[in-house]
Amino acid sequence: MMKRKETCQVKSELVPLSLCGQKMLFLNGDLVMLRLQRQGMAGDLGRASEAHTDLIPDVYEGGMKLWECSRDLVAFLSAGEPLEGRHVLELGCGAALPAVFCLLRGAASVTVQDYNREVIDHLTVPNLRLNVPESRLAGCRALSGDWAALADRLRTEPGRPRAHLVLTSETIYRRASWPRLLDAVDAGLADGGTALVAAKTFYFGVGGGTRAFEQAVLEDGRFSSEVVFSTKQGLVSSARVGRCPFTALAVDEFDDRSGYRRTIGLRANRPRDYPCNKNNRGVGVAHDRRYPTHEESMFWSKDKHRSKDHKSHKSSSKDKDRHSSSSKSDRDKDKDRHRDKDRDKDRHRDKDRDKDRDKHRDKDKHRDKDKHGDGKHRDKHREDKDKPRPVEPKEEPKEEPMDDFKINTDSADDFKIKSEHDEEPMDTAESSPAASADQSAADDSQDFTDGDDEPRPLVIKEDPDSEDDAPLSARVKPKPSKADYESEEDVPLSARIKPKPKAKRKAADTDDEYDAKPTKKVKKESVKRTPAKTETLSPTKKKKKEEEEREVWKWWEEEKVNDGVKWRTLEHKGVLLAPPYEPLPGHVKFYYDGKEMRLSEEAEEIATFYAKMLDHDYTTKEVFNKNFFHDWRKAMTEKEREKITHLKKCDFTKMAAWFKEKTEERKNMSKEEKKALKEKNEEITKEYGFCMLDGHKEKIGNFRAEPPGLFRGRGEHPKQGKVKRRIQPEDIIINIGKEAKVPEPPAGHKWKEVRHDNSVTWLASWTENIQGQIKYVMLNAASRLKGEKDWQKYETARRLNKSVDKIRESYRDDFKSKEMRIRQRAVAMYFIDKLALRAGNEKDEDQADTVGCCSLRVEHITLQEELNGKQYVVVFDFLGKDSIRYYNEVAVEKRVFKNLQLFMENKSPGDDLFDRLNTGILNKHLNEQMEGLTAKVFRTFNASRTLQEQLDLLTEEDMTVNEKILAYNRANRAVAILCNHQRAVPKTFDKSMENLMKKIADKKEALEEAEKAYKAAKRASKNGGSVKERTVAEQKRKAVERTRDQLNKLELSATDKEENKEIALGTSKLNYLDPRISVAWCKKWDVPIEKVYNKTQRDKFRWAIDMAGPDFVF
Repeated sequence: MMKRKETCQVKSELVPLSLCGQKMLFLNGDLVMLRLQRQGMAGDLGRASEAHTDLIPDVYEGGMKLWECSRDLVAFLSAGEPLEGRHVLELGCGAALPAVFCLLRGAASVTVQDYNREVIDHLTVPNLRLNVPESRLAGCRALSGDWAALADRLRTEPGRPRAHLVLTSETIYRRASWPRLLDAVDAGLADGGTALVAAKTFYFGVGGGTRAFEQAVLEDGRFSSEVVFSTKQGLVSSARVGRCPFTALAVDEFDDRSGYRRTIGLRANRPRDYPCNKNNRGVGVAHDRRYPTHEESMFWSKDKHRSKDHKSHKSSSKDKDRHSSSSKSDRDKDKDRHRDKDRDKDRHRDKDRDKDRDKHRDKDKHRDKDKHGDGKHRDKHREDKDKPRPVEPKEEPKEEPMDDFKINTDSADDFKIKSEHDEEPMDTAESSPAASADQSAADDSQDFTDGDDEPRPLVIKEDPDSEDDAPLSARVKPKPSKADYESEEDVPLSARIKPKPKAKRKAADTDDEYDAKPTKKVKKESVKRTPAKTETLSPTKKKKKEEEEREVWKWWEEEKVNDGVKWRTLEHKGVLLAPPYEPLPGHVKFYYDGKEMRLSEEAEEIATFYAKMLDHDYTTKEVFNKNFFHDWRKAMTEKEREKITHLKKCDFTKMAAWFKEKTEERKNMSKEEKKALKEKNEEITKEYGFCMLDGHKEKIGNFRAEPPGLFRGRGEHPKQGKVKRRIQPEDIIINIGKEAKVPEPPAGHKWKEVRHDNSVTWLASWTENIQGQIKYVMLNAASRLKGEKDWQKYETARRLNKSVDKIRESYRDDFKSKEMRIRQRAVAMYFIDKLALRAGNEKDEDQADTVGCCSLRVEHITLQEELNGKQYVVVFDFLGKDSIRYYNEVAVEKRVFKNLQLFMENKSPGDDLFDRLNTGILNKHLNEQMEGLTAKVFRTFNASRTLQEQLDLLTEEDMTVNEKILAYNRANRAVAILCNHQRAVPKTFDKSMENLMKKIADKKEALEEAEKAYKAAKRASKNGGSVKERTVAEQKRKAVERTRDQLNKLELSATDKEENKEIALGTSKLNYLDPRISVAWCKKWDVPIEKVYNKTQRDKFRWAIDMAGPDFVF
């Protein structure tokens, strides 16, 4: 036996917890993990910490977090579940909060299981010892490993009573793990016993959740279920994002407005051959749709069960022989398959998992297929107080009680938790030399004895090879299994509705929800799937569809000539100017200082601009009002200027009321009036909205000149409120082919200039009067010129993918340069690369004070040597593009941190951080590194690569279409967060959420009715029921499944709306993500492209849809 000391931690790691009248003391799992990393003892936990994630399949399953649903279990148990004298098994225990509570409330024994040995040793056991008297721990044990091995072990353990109560929380978020979980419950639960499974209603982007789990239990047939507890108390609204290099979104939490947590009871449907107990309840499921927090701690327990004369778990020679013969070959295979895994994990692998292999072959096959199941939930094995049984007179190793766990307060500032105990390894029938060597070499983990002389670790799964230098998604990608936890998650609701054998489809957020069919045919030859249904089109739609197909110009199939010429021939009708101003009717008055005043036509027009915005927030802003009044007075006559001297004395209410009336009139137009207006607009579009480019008809994007009005700008623009003047033909330059007819200007006017420049892509241009910017009439986003530009942009980003390692090595070397300008350039490149920051141009005083990387000032960053457990942290806080706040706390390399300290020396808050750098210098250097490389290309590259990696990580073959769309949404959301694409909460958000919640409540009632009807029909069909009764039962079962699916979709919609109310997904999808990634993903996984791109977007990316195959990789 080994003798070992373990120092657990300082005072700051302890967190008091009061729950259900029980005061407890737990270790903070995050701080424990940090300590273990510093000590080099973290093992697999270190990989998760570096990746800023709570879950890596088959590596780390979140054991160091105190999951919210474990509190639900405690609350439910406290409300009346009898615990005195009961044997308890907790699966996936982590901090072991429910296990601690059970022992404190009189449970006879507790067995706890988790996947990671480090969690058991450094969290679970210390927690149990901190809270439970030593005398109560004598019958308890702790096991590490997966559920497959646990189920085999529990079935073959002689003499151990099964558990009266099986507990588990947050363990059903992946469907692939459910068969193993149910096997473990089936193996460990006594007849009449209860299992309580606490979980969320839905796990976003993964597909698991309580409702789907209920259906799986129903189909499994071993248990029956009922809801025994439901709550949505304690939901916390928060949002937190952790970034890691070159990827985004490690962890996020959100308030779920429909966050019900329910407990569902399951009864065993058939007797089993192990002893019963008297507590006849069912297996329960507690629902919680909210993601858990990082605020609390986790812990582990130790197996101390046997008295000196207790030998009941020692296998007889017959048992050993049987096990050896049935498992030897499989054990050898395991060694070959996992020989590159961490030795520490090898040490704990369960060589006993193949016992009774023949009996459970089919289940084990399923488990092997389900990679996630092994890793996701660390197996916890139960141990009960047992009666001794006669065995051979061989002396057994002793299990000592946990009485050597001491808390020493050596100083006022901190204290250490020490664990000193004689240890025995877990028993195993046969131990490999490698395992024995690892066992003896270990000095940082606690072994829990189980009766035999040789170690029998339960851990069977191994880690995939570590890729510490790769981004998060590249590091944690397992083999195709169920959808991963992340994220999460951002396509319109319509995109989430998985195709079921029902012909109705809804598209909630797409522009052209019922226009999917035309484009579907366009890209038919390149999209090989789909499980979605086809709809019968009307003759009108068919005709329109055929016309669109005939008009498709596959320019990407033509030979590309890089001679700088954008077009050979170009014809168009010019620019559609804004209509002249129509004076207000006589009864619409303007008042100044309470008196009616008639305005000149020019002054009246500008006054109407303000009146139309009277109820808008802009008119409450001092800058807006000041700029408006200044420009308005310029347009007034001399007499008007003398009288109108204060804006506050101006009364625009009558004007505003008249415009509101006109708006209502337009809304209430008859069908005939609307049709006439539509036809008029179509005629205008037909004349001005198309051009002939190289003999092909192309759509023009913006053929209308911007009408006069008040400038708003983006964010807090200093020029907001200024008057945008009317564009006249004399302001406009026309660009057209030499052979084409020049469009006629309005009578009495002429164009500023007519050009024939085929090296540019614009058709007309003019200079606006507010900022002096040139405005262009360009082709539509679906045109050849736009498509070629996008294609070139993404190809440049792909070339960066091949050169990025060399560039990173270069700028890291420049961190140590002797020249300050080179160091500044290197650090700026590091930020642009790691955080996807915009480059940032210098701004004039009359422009919005928004910044990017190169224009950062000292006041925009704060340096922290240590913050929230991270070292060398840079806190960014500034206004980015469109005055969107960028706030991020980023742990950086030490040399970057020291350089920033140097850059900030002797500078005031308003000074430039990179005072020897601008975007021109930076982009020139980037172009030297790779032709065509700019800071924006870096941003495009990181966004597209993040999408590719997240899709590879989150997508699994056995997902439904709906689950695959969720995976895509979460990947897209990760990119949006990386790029800081935020938006204001929509004004209609609360109302739409209220309506959605009502639908969810109605659907829940419908589900309950459907479940009752199914149970009644099922009872009637049993015991020789008629064919008709069996048919009715099957119909009711399908009705339950259909209603449950509908409810899941509604709940998903609520989650989606809540989570994305401040995230703008469209910007990254249209401007930063190579569309071929999405197209290839759709083709590879048989997802209709209409689920990802609406009709307008499909037109824009027609080249990618036709070009990219399922094997395309960015």
